Amino acid sequence: MQLHLPALVSSAALLLSGVSLLRAQEIDPATGNAQPFAGTPVSNYKIGWSDEFEASALDQTKWNYRTDTRYWSLQRAANVRVAGGLLHLDLKKETFGTTSYTGGGVISKALFRYGYYEARMKVPPGSGWHTSFWMMKYNRPATDTVAIELDAIENDSVTPLKYGVNTHRHLPTPHLTYGSKSVTTPSLSSSFHVFGCEFTPTLIRYFCDGAVVQTVDASQFPHNDLNVWLTSIAAPLGGTTSVDDTKLPASAQFDYVRYFAPRATASVNITSPGSAGVTLASVEHSLKLTASASSSDPALSPLIVWSKFSGPGDAVFSDPSSPAPNVRFSSAGSYVLQCTATVDGNSTTARVPVAVNAPLTALYRESFDGYNHVATFIRGDSVAWNSGERDQMIVGRWNSQPLRLLFSFDLTGIPADAAIEGATLELWTETGGGTGTIGDLQLHRLLAAPVEGTGTGSSSTDGAGTGTTWNSRTGGTTGTSLWSSPGADFESTTLSSCPGFDATLKLHPVTFPGTPAFTALVESARASATPLNLLVRSTSTEAGSSNFISRLVSDDAADVDHRPQLTVSYRGNHAPDPQPGSPGTVVAGTSVSLTGAADRADSVEWSQLSGPAPATFQNARVAAADVVFPVPGVYGLQLTARNSLAETSALRTITVVAPPTALEQWSTRMFGAVAIAGTSGLLDDPDHDGQVNLLEFATGGAPLASDAAAASLTESSTALEFTYRRSHEADADGIEFRVEWSDTLGNDWSSSGVVQSEIPGTDNGVASQWKALLPKGSGRRFVRLRVSQTSP
Repeated sequence: MQLHLPALVSSAALLLSGVSLLRAQEIDPATGNAQPFAGTPVSNYKIGWSDEFEASALDQTKWNYRTDTRYWSLQRAANVRVAGGLLHLDLKKETFGTTSYTGGGVISKALFRYGYYEARMKVPPGSGWHTSFWMMKYNRPATDTVAIELDAIENDSVTPLKYGVNTHRHLPTPHLTYGSKSVTTPSLSSSFHVFGCEFTPTLIRYFCDGAVVQTVDASQFPHNDLNVWLTSIAAPLGGTTSVDDTKLPASAQFDYVRYFAPRATASVNITSPGSAGVTLASVEHSLKLTASASSSDPALSPLIVWSKFSGPGDAVFSDPSSPAPNVRFSSAGSYVLQCTATVDGNSTTARVPVAVNAPLTALYRESFDGYNHVATFIRGDSVAWNSGERDQMIVGRWNSQPLRLLFSFDLTGIPADAAIEGATLELWTETGGGTGTIGDLQLHRLLAAPVEGTGTGSSSTDGAGTGTTWNSRTGGTTGTSLWSSPGADFESTTLSSCPGFDATLKLHPVTFPGTPAFTALVESARASATPLNLLVRSTSTEAGSSNFISRLVSDDAADVDHRPQLTVSYRGNHAPDPQPGSPGTVVAGTSVSLTGAADRADSVEWSQLSGPAPATFQNARVAAADVVFPVPGVYGLQLTARNSLAETSALRTITVVAPPTALEQWSTRMFGAVAIAGTSGLLDDPDHDGQVNLLEFATGGAPLASDAAAASLTESSTALEFTYRRSHEADADGIEFRVEWSDTLGNDWSSSGVVQSEIPGTDNGVASQWKALLPKGSGRRFVRLRVSQTSP
């Protein structure tokens, strides 16, 4: 540890109120519930390593002993003990070699770097002892080129009411110190106190009992890894020349020491659609979202959650935890979706607007998504004053002269094909309040963009020449730098107005609503890619006799939520518009043309989401694709369309029917497509010839013209021969033809012994003759033709 003489210690002091810390924070670091000392202004840390000293001996898996000889003492392992929940560094008067005293110390085995270090400790009484909680690399190799030291507390026991903090750069040489400071405290030997050190890549902060006592710019020197040191040695420091032997033996006591590691942070970026958002043509469309997320710790992967931030209906995500889900909306309107990435307890959110058959909204406010714009005021009573960085803007009349507001907005993010639908300018009165009653405020077109400048409006010299004043647009004093007329060049036509109000109201909204003239000016600025320049004044107040003013929140105010805001609504950033169409009646096994289309699409693709069998597309990458559905059933298809802004999809459910049977086709030919009660049924007999429609179909008969039965029966010496006509359509439909016999006309009909065959040469292309040979029997025998339709 680098020790320093009293002359090198800063005389600056911070007096801390007395804090009685009788008990340590009751925590279990193993469960991760340890937190920095209550009230310490640090965040995003988690316990990474600690020793609560609750064991009966030092945990040598965590610590090395300090065993060097330094100044008046030899440091011994025997002087280090753990008892009563405390680490004791015993201080003794005993001779070893050339030293008359012994001290002690421990050094962490683990190395750390950025994080928050904390120890609760009490220094020994008396004089002559130097007790410290500090961080530096132990046993540094000779090859190291960087070495720093962070001293959270260095106390010389002769002065128990103060201690020192310091930051050292040992390597590269020469040795330098940064921010050495003496801190005044209550007695450090009569009670425990908590000391902390926060180390980040850019900042080092030292704490006592939760209060910041010193801040150091860490970017001034290189950094390296550090061990934690808890030490107490005999040293001629702090004004003492000897050790107070009457206080020996004594000990420095440490209740705990903890290292809090920085929590990992997540970053998230919505990559599709872009930050300006996208417009969907219909609630029938789903939108493909994509986001990329990363973690500052490669070992920890961020968790992603998509959700709706705002909007009139529901946003339903196919998988909210996916980086690339689809989302559908329950109703039309303007939505804002958000993607939140979380790692190690830290969350970061990105948002994107989505308009569903509605206008998109662009918000322009200082610091919103890194946006910057001009917002200031000029005054006729102090014509040379610049107020570009003032945290308020003033409008009205003061010292009998006008005060006017100036704005210039770059319409970043509105696409070139946008159609502006409306615009509003929202301001808020400042918490300091104004004076009197302000008259109606008018919004005008400012004819040239002003330069805001750097003045705070405190004097004519503050920010002089840097930006707009009553006489100058840019802060210059000649030529084009000047307004044509003092008080800014603006059109007299009022774009929009706001009613007057009590100027003493605080955080009162001052809104300039959309008007056709305001909308047209925004459209003109967008079309010409020039800033939207505006002026606000109160004509009646300026012309009055009273000095009334309203103080408004400026773009430089700490109150970010009430800074000026321009809101523009527009139609634009159109996503593709996939239209799956409807193919009408679809018959399985036949090619059908999908009547799809996709406006504003660079590419399209059909895909099948569901169905009883795979459909076959002739070319799935055209909207009007031909497809064959192999079997009947319900199929779900999706038409996906893409352009440079977004990917959208629309679903179509298609019911596929089986091809019509030959019987159905025959019935349509004979009776038409619409069923006729009592006429077109299978068991109807419209021509009253004794043959029902099914029999007419099976035998090639005419259902609407009476005809004779297409059958005959003859007898030979060995058999009965039954001849009938059989339709090819009936055969194709699987109509069953059974020739049966009976001797009683009762329930004894049988086809036993019946043999059927087609009669050669009788096929006329529609039907053919068939012969059935039946057994003759011994008496009379009846024969019939039975026709039945099999179930599909």
